[in-house]
Amino acid sequence: MPQSQISRRLGGARERARIAAILSQEQFESRSALGRRICREFSFFDTTGRPQLAGCMKALSALAERGADIVLPAAQALAVDNSPRLLALGVPEPEEVPAHPASIRGLVLTVVAAAVCGAGPLDDVER
Repeated sequence: MPQSQISRRLGGARERARIAAILSQEQFESRSALGRRICREFSFFDTTGRPQLAGCMKALSALAERGADIVLPAAQALAVDNSPRLLALGVPEPEEVPAHPASIRGLVLTVVAAAVCGAGPLDDVER
């Protein structure tokens, strides 16, 4: 079911009253748990049988923002900001860099132990 249909369906007076009743009668450890419960209640499942959690959560958030007597559980984590991180100072211009990579002399590569640099995205790469 497309997102617009989920929003439209949950926006009805009877559905909003049912959501408010669920919120008053049950405790949810997270917004996702509430979303799964609402997907089950209104049969919001995709063709593989999985709950349409993202669409349901978006519709619930929109209802809560409109003041539809729906108060969502507190967010457990801050939303992830995927925007590029800006440095406090600009990156300095490179100094003494050869014009062509073939001109590089004396370059030494050093393997850094995982314990020194911590768990990172390249830790699973075979060396």
